[in-house]
Amino acid sequence: MLRRSGGPVTRDRIADDLAALGLGPDDTVMFHTRLSAIGYVPGGSETVIDALLDVVGPTGTLMVTCGWNDAPPYDFTTWPGVWQDAVR
Repeated sequence: MLRRSGGPVTRDRIADDLAALGLGPDDTVMFHTRLSAIGYVPGGSETVIDALLDVVGPTGTLMVTCGWNDAPPYDFTTWPGVWQDAVR
């Protein structure tokens, strides 16, 4: 994975790439990703989210898809705390 991504994919690298794609302050963005498609990201999903927040800034909006289907509703509060924190 490191070789494929040209080394660790850092927070700064992600933020720079997103800005190069035109994402910027005050933007609204919805994202869904598979971390392995990005490469080796030190810090995992938190790093990706932090990079997105760096780019859109405090007045931008970040939306994360959580999936959907016809399954019965589930109780978010039963998720492990780390999972809840990652999607807040």
